[in-house]
Amino acid sequence: MEWGAREDFLIGISGSEPAAPLMEKPELDEIEKYYWCVFHELNTSRPLGFAVGFIPISEILAYCQLYGIDDMDERADLVYIVEEMDSEFARHFSKKGDN
Repeated sequence: MEWGAREDFLIGISGSEPAAPLMEKPELDEIEKYYWCVFHELNTSRPLGFAVGFIPISEILAYCQLYGIDDMDERADLVYIVEEMDSEFARHFSKKGDN
């Protein structure tokens, strides 16, 4: 969750030797990249407030409808994975707020 805006900067300053944080960046397989892109797209639909709100299930299901994901097992997997990623996202930012 820390890589987005900083990755290009770190690559730019690292020169021929990768910056230390880049060495710790996880490698994602194609399925993980897919779910990360889905989560990233749905991240903009979370409600605004004083705390990090969760992505509404209605938005996940709207995503499924928009992209023609009709298989119930595939939808269930997508809902489960996005909700797990969202929970981790909320935990991450609530810890940052505690500091």
